[in-house]
Amino acid sequence: MVAVVAVHSRTERTVFDERDEALAQEAAQLTLTAFGWASAGVFPALTAAWGLGYFEWGPASSAVALSVAALYLTYAGLLFALRRRR
Repeated sequence: MVAVVAVHSRTERTVFDERDEALAQEAAQLTLTAFGWASAGVFPALTAAWGLGYFEWGPASSAVALSVAALYLTYAGLLFALRRRR
């Protein structure tokens, strides 16, 4: 972060513009889509396997599941807040 601030403060040309914002928005959209589709297939399958006794939720798989849930809860909260503000 310090390097980015240093480069941004020392350069005379535009570092970020509307193209960068559009790329960041597209990347965020594709990231959420990829995680969404992966979660839609993986987590129900793991839950079914757990229910049938073929899978155990260990620390790593639980951490991944909770991280994905936190990602989508954060997204939903920010989306709600931004829609209310506009």
